[in-house]
Amino acid sequence: MYGQPMKGPIRVRDHKLYRRWSFMRNVCYNTRHSDYDAYGGKGIKIDPAFNEFWDFVNVIERKLGYPADFDYKWKLSRKDQNGDYTIKNLKWDNASEVGRRCAKAHVVTYKGKTKPLRTWAEELNINFYTVLSRFNNGWTPAQILGYKPGPRELNAQRKK
Repeated sequence: MYGQPMKGPIRVRDHKLYRRWSFMRNVCYNTRHSDYDAYGGKGIKIDPAFNEFWDFVNVIERKLGYPADFDYKWKLSRKDQNGDYTIKNLKWDNASEVGRRCAKAHVVTYKGKTKPLRTWAEELNINFYTVLSRFNNGWTPAQILGYKPGPRELNAQRKK
């Protein structure tokens, strides 16, 4: 779909901004959406100028434009995570940056520094899924980040 010329009139749901517009509306207005509590439930609203899809497209294309290498990995994110969806509060971000700021991001505090797990994993060159597994298994921050032995290593030391 991206980078390929469309033949004939474009359907709304095939437009490159449709999924972004639809997500925004769902998380703000659909009380059954799994992320509603983090958006609409917190009082986050959508600019009335974005109510109609083609009006949204017009505003985004005129005032924000698209990143040079635009594809599905680019997300519309809010600069102020507590602010509404308005053109002044929107920017393009890659998916990994959005995930770091997401309310559901797992964060770990170690020696006074609080960072998302993905950031810790990248900085320490540890596989993200390794630290996520440690986090989900209730390890301490020092164990999650590899600074202290985890439960398996401690059990092995006791058996010696």
